[in-house]
Amino acid sequence: MKFALLVLIVLSFSFSLVSSLAHAEEEVNLSELPQRLSEMLTIDLFAAQLLLSGLFLMWTIVPTLMLSKNIVAPLAIGLVVMSFCVAMTWLPYWILVVVAMIVALMFAGKMREWITGGGGGYP
Repeated sequence: MKFALLVLIVLSFSFSLVSSLAHAEEEVNLSELPQRLSEMLTIDLFAAQLLLSGLFLMWTIVPTLMLSKNIVAPLAIGLVVMSFCVAMTWLPYWILVVVAMIVALMFAGKMREWITGGGGGYP
């Protein structure tokens, strides 16, 4: 229960942070959101891009983790959100490649068991 309350507080804080970026006189362009965040918080642009990508990942992965029983759904959603962040140029593409390789290595043993039928290999 305490974890859910903490998650709710962090999510509401992060939503208010991004909504304060969106309240402007002109139109909000998603590709310029990290630039506005870096100006608002007086941090580097790369740090603002990573922070904004992390917020988007947290907004999608944390509720999925809390609602699902397995790990595959949050991983799939995380890879889709990371792809979106790469497409918006908020995240360097090499971070997505490294995460995808880590996920592939995590499931390599399960895939080997599935392909071989769970046997111990060659007799």
